[in-house]
Amino acid sequence: MIQLDKPNYNSDDSIEKVTVGITGDTPLRQAVRSEQNIFSAWEQQYLDRIDNGSLFEFEANTHVFQAVTHDNIAKLYPNYFSKKNKPARDIYDAIKNAAAGKCPFCGGIGFPKNLDHYLPKRSFSQFSILPLNLVPACRDCNMGAKGQSFAINAEKQALHPYEDAQHFFDEQWVFAEYIPSDNDDEVGEFRFYAKPPEAWNAIDTARAKFHFEAFELAEKFATKAAEELPIALTQFKRLRLKGIDERTIKESIFSIPIESFIFVNHWRRCMYQALYTHDF
Repeated sequence: MIQLDKPNYNSDDSIEKVTVGITGDTPLRQAVRSEQNIFSAWEQQYLDRIDNGSLFEFEANTHVFQAVTHDNIAKLYPNYFSKKNKPARDIYDAIKNAAAGKCPFCGGIGFPKNLDHYLPKRSFSQFSILPLNLVPACRDCNMGAKGQSFAINAEKQALHPYEDAQHFFDEQWVFAEYIPSDNDDEVGEFRFYAKPPEAWNAIDTARAKFHFEAFELAEKFATKAAEELPIALTQFKRLRLKGIDERTIKESIFSIPIESFIFVNHWRRCMYQALYTHDF
């Protein structure tokens, strides 16, 4: 939903800071350092597959290390990467802060509280401290839609904020419809829906719709729009009472949000599009 710049850190950076932070377990520190080339090799595979939307092809629970056991790997992220006062926490904080307080999975509805493993660390330990696999996420997205789940086919892949097909971020595929209330004294409601461009291929169309449904964006966007709708309609009605025609009002108060949002699929932009096209 929201595109983020790739982290300015790679696998080697993580290994360096993580191992510096392993101060009370020399065997673990040496084991992790001895596997650095393997971490880097898997990072390259990740880069290759993220570019063509094929991360789902990685097999879960693959044993890839020699000196580092599964239990060793399980310790790295919580004990030496995300833990406060550890050197690698600098990378953690830099990645989280890059989201500027907006969760990329839900289009900025939630505030990122931690980092989500795009490919869950429990099933893909080789990516547990890979910066490219760590995405800022709000609690709802991290613990709900994402959790420990992962895709086993192309169509069920959530959009990756760092390095996915550009049209997911540049082209509009989220829309809204304004449904007025039968009671003139009450405001209506919005129905948000995913409608990718017809020019997209079948897989990308399915991925966009899956992301929209998995993260419950219709409900989340409608809730946010409902909070703003009374203000927009009050402005509209007051200007109508002053004798200003509907088209002029729409150009004055509805077109500005449509034109000013850089994020093309932002809920507020879609909301005002729906109001602009609605026949009052």
